[in-house]
This record gives sequence, C-alpha cells and structure tokens, in this order.
Amino acid sequence: MAVVDPIRVEDALTRFPYPGRREQLQDHARRTGAGDDVVAALGAIPSGVYRSSAEVMRAVADDSDPDVP
Repeated sequence: MAVVDPIRVEDALTRFPYPGRREQLQDHARRTGAGDDVVAALGAIPSGVYRSSAEVMRAVADDSDPDVP
C-alpha cells in the first residue's frame, strides 16, 4: 500500500467516537470528506476494535511500511 499522510488520516478521524471497528473508521472518514487514499488506508488495517487514534495510526503506519512483514 502507498504511504498516506498521517495528518490526513488523523484529520479524517476527528471526533470519531472511539472505540470503533475498521468499517466504522472508514465510514466516518468518508462522511468527513477524506480522500480515497485515506479510506483505502483505513480499509487495509487489520480488522478489530480500535480504542484510540494512536492505535489506528500505528496500524496505518505498519501497513504502509514495506519493511514491516
């Protein structure tokens, strides 16, 4: 996956009512007008419940880093 600007991801998730699942994060990002790349980055993170923006950002960073298996 291409690297996405983490600030854009955080902006898209402003006021997200954590905890939430991957699909809820994507829906929220779409509703806030996030670009397709941000929505795709959120769709590529592992499924599960995310309890904070920090957890989401770690998952997005891990998915966009080619050195992380």
